[in-house]
This record gives sequence, C-alpha cells and structure tokens, in this order.
Amino acid sequence: MNFTNESFDDIVVVTPRIKEITSDNSLEFRDKLSGILKENTEVILDLCEIGFIDSSGLGALINCYKNLDRRKDIILCGMNQQVVSLFAITHLDKIFNIYTNREEAIKSR
Repeated sequence: MNFTNESFDDIVVVTPRIKEITSDNSLEFRDKLSGILKENTEVILDLCEIGFIDSSGLGALINCYKNLDRRKDIILCGMNQQVVSLFAITHLDKIFNIYTNREEAIKSR
C-alpha cells in the first residue's frame, strides 16, 4: 500500500494512493497510518483518491483515532460526497475534523 507524505512545518499531509478502504485492505491501511501517526504530531489525511470506504475502513480510521496520544491530532480532507455522507450518517463528522481540501486543513492549524 502506497502513501505519499508531504511536510509543511510541523504538519504532515498523508495521501493514501488507493481507491477504496475495505475489508480487503483495512488492516494494512490501519497499520500504515498508525505508524505515521506515531512518528508525527499533526497529520492531515487527504482522502482525495478514496472513492469508497466500508465499515472495515471506518473501523480502521476509528482505531487510529482512539490510539492517538492526546497531544496529537488527525485531520481529514479531500473526501468525495459519498464518503462525506457516510461520515455524516455515522456521526463521525462530529469526531473527526473534516475539511474540503488540504489547503483549508493546513490553514486551520
């Protein structure tokens, strides 16, 4: 699984280079993202290439969020309308900080 990482001061923007997060790849996604979160204080997860997330994918994101050190943060951005709707229906939009694009996410910090 390939992720692209870009640094902006103390912020790391991570873009998974996959089309979906499902039961087929959610464990690998979780492990890769967890490693990035352990190494960095502030992470913006740019989901611009993700077209679909199933319940296993949501579980992977929630697991990463729950295991965050209190001094760390994960911000989501770049989600398509289907993924935004999924986060709204599951009320995960109340847990995660979500921005339309990476520029807005970076400015928020």
